Amino acid sequence: MADHVGNRFAQAVANKDAAGLKALMQSSVDFGAMTPRKFWEATDIDTIVDDTILGTWFAPERRITQVLGVETDRVGSVNRVGYRFKVQRPDGEFVIEQQAYFETDGDKISWLRIMCSGFRPSSEPPRDHPAAAAQVSDPAGAAAAQPSESTGGSPRNFVNTTDPWVENTIR
Repeated sequence: MADHVGNRFAQAVANKDAAGLKALMQSSVDFGAMTPRKFWEATDIDTIVDDTILGTWFAPERRITQVLGVETDRVGSVNRVGYRFKVQRPDGEFVIEQQAYFETDGDKISWLRIMCSGFRPSSEPPRDHPAAAAQVSDPAGAAAAQPSESTGGSPRNFVNTTDPWVENTIR
């Protein structure tokens, strides 16, 4: 069941689905998170979802364009879901990864901790950038432009292929 909750959590974040996120959590959640520049704490579900996750981290101007991977597991008695997204912001294209550790009470998240990589610049130039055209026409450049694990582009060890939505681009 926890794998299912973790996958649904990642999917709700990717879809920016506030109602879906709230449906996965108890109304009072023990929430803590760490992003590169801030520590976050809250217990109110509206603050967690509306103000923090969808209001700050994935605000409307930060468009999730692709799910690069989702992985669920357990760390002792705690559940974990890791997800990696490609995000378009006004200042460019980025990759972001978050690891969410959680406990459930039944089918609802009661305790949640999230660690975030921050928005890391994508290694690929924008599609309309001259370097992008050169990489496509140059076989050596095209090979060099292939996503690698270090750039966040390789889902080969990260994708949970049991959920077909992971394979699709979020629009």
